[in-house]
Amino acid sequence: MDKRLALQLLGACLAGGLSAHFLERNALDLPSSNIVSALSIINAAIFPTVVLSATVVKSSGMSSALIERYRSALRRQISFFFGILLF
Repeated sequence: MDKRLALQLLGACLAGGLSAHFLERNALDLPSSNIVSALSIINAAIFPTVVLSATVVKSSGMSSALIERYRSALRRQISFFFGILLF
């Protein structure tokens, strides 16, 4: 794991721990239904995009260097989308 990712994970854990410590127990009861609705809409948009991205590269008529470039870009894109899903 690189240094930047480790710092991001540490920052996220620290922010989550601090918010859990300082917020009241029922602080997120009211907005929780809105949060779940918004995340459901985001997930419904991301899943088809990931499937389409995973199947977009066709090898006919492409050089191996170009296929490798597309594969790298698609891997980065799919990793980004799964990062959003994990969020």
